[in-house]
Amino acid sequence: MSENNPHVVTQAQYEELYKEVLLFAKIGGITAAVDNIWKMCTEEFTNELVPAVKNSNAIEVVDGVADSFVVFTQLHHYYMSKPTWEQVVPFDDMNDVKPLHIHLSEKDTTIVPHLMEVWKDFSADFAKWLNFNLYKAVKAVNISNLSKFPSLDQLKRKYSNPAILTAILLDKSAKDCEEASQGLYNDVVANLSSVISPEGTPYVVYRSNGGQGKIVKNNLFYQKPNFDDCWIKDFNKVEGTSNV
Repeated sequence: MSENNPHVVTQAQYEELYKEVLLFAKIGGITAAVDNIWKMCTEEFTNELVPAVKNSNAIEVVDGVADSFVVFTQLHHYYMSKPTWEQVVPFDDMNDVKPLHIHLSEKDTTIVPHLMEVWKDFSADFAKWLNFNLYKAVKAVNISNLSKFPSLDQLKRKYSNPAILTAILLDKSAKDCEEASQGLYNDVVANLSSVISPEGTPYVVYRSNGGQGKIVKNNLFYQKPNFDDCWIKDFNKVEGTSNV
């Protein structure tokens, strides 16, 4: 893998991005929800990335490639327990397998050992097609995802009250998060993660539906993915098709 080719990730970049995804999953407590992970894989790849490719929607392709990496990493690690660089499984013949979206919809675990190599292959093709930096694209999404989880210290600084009781702070921030969503989220609950931030305090996780629903975004901290720095050069909308 070329160190100078921005359309692929180097081994070091790949390991860095993979570990960031595992951190995100661990903070959010989603590492054991395998049925949900399969569902997310279908959503991000089949329902988001594939239509974006067919419609030549450059921004959505970049976002879909990065989001696919996030959910594929979670699925791979759930079944394999170790990252690919510790147990590489070659995947030589794409013609001998059914389409990826079928594997995902059927929750076919035979694809799991090869999933990250499949991602590397199609993502490099799309990065070359649209001329974007693959590492920077995934990095932008990882940064965005991790911004969903402020540390407890960040929360205290934001509310300018370092002495406030943690339970009161969590309740207030959850209510503010729900109100700011303007009806998008209901019954938001903020809980402390078991993962400790570099500041030495736990991360805070926000979930809807009384804490039993999906992870939600606290707009006081959440940063949308910024792909501005991903484009290698100016380009117009690319027309074309690709097999996915």
